Amino acid sequence: MALTLLAGGCAEHRGPGDLLSAAESHEREGRHEQAVLTIEEAVRLNPESAELHRAAGRIQADAGNPSRAVSHYEKAAILAPGDAGIWVALAEIERDRGNFADAYVAYRRAAEIDPDDIWAVSGLALTADQLGFEEEASVAYERWNELSRKEPESTVP
Repeated sequence: MALTLLAGGCAEHRGPGDLLSAAESHEREGRHEQAVLTIEEAVRLNPESAELHRAAGRIQADAGNPSRAVSHYEKAAILAPGDAGIWVALAEIERDRGNFADAYVAYRRAAEIDPDDIWAVSGLALTADQLGFEEEASVAYERWNELSRKEPESTVP
């Protein structure tokens, strides 16, 4: 029996990093159910990893499980509170679920963390506007325009 489990790549013999890679591979292949099972196992093995919770949030969202995705992004935000990308991802799920007040809070936090993050600033502008926070929306729209006008850094030396 032990040989069968080892030959099959049993999860007990794989670390969280291996499981993350496997989950992302399943996700790319469109095997969402297997991706979810694999990333959840990785999180179980290393529950204090913001990276794993962030990946689990993305995979759960892609699999059509927004509540589970939100739960993972919230945990990731606790573990890595200075990561604006986590807050933006959380905001986008909440916006897609029609939870505009929650989306606004998450976009606002992301924009506070990284005022140059165009996704955070644009999301803040749109949700503040939608919620009737005219002054804040106006400031965010202005910042969004500034960020949009910045020329991207050249990748050619």
